[in-house]
Amino acid sequence: ETNPNVQPSSTTRYSDYEKMYINGIWRAGRSKREIEDTDPYRGEVLLTIKGANAQNVEEAYQGARRAQKEWM
Repeated sequence: ETNPNVQPSSTTRYSDYEKMYINGIWRAGRSKREIEDTDPYRGEVLLTIKGANAQNVEEAYQGARRAQKEWM
């Protein structure tokens, strides 16, 4: 049974969320692993993104480290 108050999902509206915001720049994940984001209500896959690899994590860490110096 479909809930009439819930709008049907469309994967096109999620197409802009395929990247991670790292150090002020939207970047694609570099891992071979893919992560599916699923609508918990319908169980439908909304989008699939590439996961982060060690290089993505290092870039995020270094960006946060530089930013922390500016906060202090």
